[in-house]
Amino acid sequence: PGELRRRPRHWKPLVLVIPLRLGITDINPVYVQAIKASFTFKQSLGLIGGKPNHALYFIGCVGNDVIFLDPHTTQSIGVVDGKEHEHEWKMDASYHCTQASRLHILNMDPSVAVSFFCRTEAEFEGLCESIRSQMVTPDRQALVEVREEQLEHWTPLDDTAADALGATALSFYQDRQFDDSDDDFELLG
Repeated sequence: PGELRRRPRHWKPLVLVIPLRLGITDINPVYVQAIKASFTFKQSLGLIGGKPNHALYFIGCVGNDVIFLDPHTTQSIGVVDGKEHEHEWKMDASYHCTQASRLHILNMDPSVAVSFFCRTEAEFEGLCESIRSQMVTPDRQALVEVREEQLEHWTPLDDTAADALGATALSFYQDRQFDDSDDDFELLG
């Protein structure tokens, strides 16, 4: 297998968004500790998710409750210059939340995306180490896996984006031709 850690010429800041499905209709309780751990990483941007039929942005947790902001809350648009006029004071106040809401972690929709920001390569390496040491432990079900080496069926890292996407699609199609797991299910209608 090819080596995963080929050094780029110049590191660029990275926003890493990892979509996850943590249950069928509800969050599986085995993931709760790993979700809570993800908020403690200094690179954490929180979770994008929600409750059924309502998108939310989760920014932390207290006990078994997650703290969230509602992106549907609208604010007035305007410019805050020197805060010399009353409307500028009101506008400035609208940039801050007066309260954050809470939701029991098991009431979240199981479709979430955990998000991180790594400004430097060292921060990315630190994130990988935090994931390995705090989320991939024998007493917790891992949310993600960090690999040192590339999987054999993945395309080489030096391919262009178009070639990589094409090869990945071909690889997926070839893998599915021998996948008979769908035979175990029957659609009722």
